[in-house]
Amino acid sequence: MIGDKLRAERERQYLTIQDIAKGTSIRAVYIENIEKGEYDKLPGTVYAKGFIRNYANFLKMDADAVVRQFMDENHPEEVAAAEEAKQQLAEAEEQ
Repeated sequence: MIGDKLRAERERQYLTIQDIAKGTSIRAVYIENIEKGEYDKLPGTVYAKGFIRNYANFLKMDADAVVRQFMDENHPEEVAAAEEAKQQLAEAEEQ
């Protein structure tokens, strides 16, 4: 789970939730929710993606990969729709 991955990296760097909150301007309660996988307690998917990207960047992780994993785990239907749209666009450009 992506929250576990972020928490593990935070702990590996000897950072507290307060350190992350101060460095990212993300409220500590949201960081805790992300680490617990309680995404329904965040203000919405767009915010969740932004928070996760910001958190991953702060930890010097590959933010795109972390957000992609979050979407794969929690919103696979959106990932599938985006992939299908990308495929259709590629096919249209070939014609």
